[in-house]
Amino acid sequence: MRVTRVSIIVLTYNPQWEKLRSTIISVLRQNAEGMEIIFADDGSDYAYRDEIDALLNRRGIEYRFVGSGINQGTVNNIANAMEHVQGKYVKLISPGDFLYAEDTVARWVDYAERMKADACFGDCVFYSNANGGPSACSVADSPANIGVFERPIKRSALFVDYLLANDTILGASLLYRSDVFKAYIRRMAGRVKYAEDYSLRLMVFAGESVVHYPEKVVWYEYGSGISTGANQKWQALLHKDFEMTDEIILEEIPPFDAVSRRYISYLKQRKRSPKTRRMRKLMLFPTLLVFRWRMKRGRKTPAEVELGGLKRIIEPESRETKNAGN
Repeated sequence: MRVTRVSIIVLTYNPQWEKLRSTIISVLRQNAEGMEIIFADDGSDYAYRDEIDALLNRRGIEYRFVGSGINQGTVNNIANAMEHVQGKYVKLISPGDFLYAEDTVARWVDYAERMKADACFGDCVFYSNANGGPSACSVADSPANIGVFERPIKRSALFVDYLLANDTILGASLLYRSDVFKAYIRRMAGRVKYAEDYSLRLMVFAGESVVHYPEKVVWYEYGSGISTGANQKWQALLHKDFEMTDEIILEEIPPFDAVSRRYISYLKQRKRSPKTRRMRKLMLFPTLLVFRWRMKRGRKTPAEVELGGLKRIIEPESRETKNAGN
């Protein structure tokens, strides 16, 4: 009987075919056993199903399409896709982002399993393809304070760094244990619209295991997504999603230790003036300033990286693309 170890969910909404095709190629190159692909479309005008069928035909990989038919937002799209997931672990990926190397998924899942991780994040290489060819970008990494995830993990340090200093983990770098992620994305569905990676805020609050995998896992297209774009409208929507996760914490997730109880105390005062909230936050979490100072001095991804693997994915005349059309 075939055992599905990992489900790759390709999230689409009116994608560009060139980017979507390259993302699919990066998945097809994986040597991971027990992998399935789920294409979760959020009501695109055209979802490229025929083109995807042609690309995956005779590949021997299980894949299927799910979708709502209407645009509902990223979180609802993912929640719908999670109802069809069979893998023990799940990886979300969007057009324009690519799995880093042929053995990325196999090694990543092995590590997450060995570390008993509920969420496992690796390192991303940021790239741009805007000026006639791919180039790496040197930008601040997320999270900047990687030390809070070193074993043994200090719960209070990770909590303050992630929930209070907002030293967030880039969503594209995450692999989740499917049953855990499904439970949290269900809580968010219908309330949080776009920022599925804010599920980590709920998970950190609840004490789930979040582990750093010290390997490159994704080529991440910098500057085009919601989180890295400069669009003020999107930033406002993300802030609304952020505040909604705090509402979910208050209403649905009971505190179980001293640091989570202090956070609940802080949230209950969130309707006060900004100055009062800031003072309350520092009184309850005095180490917050330390973590924010460390974030400003945090790590950056290198701009000098080998781009051969990226070029083999995105160049139209690559061998993988030619074979996919045969």
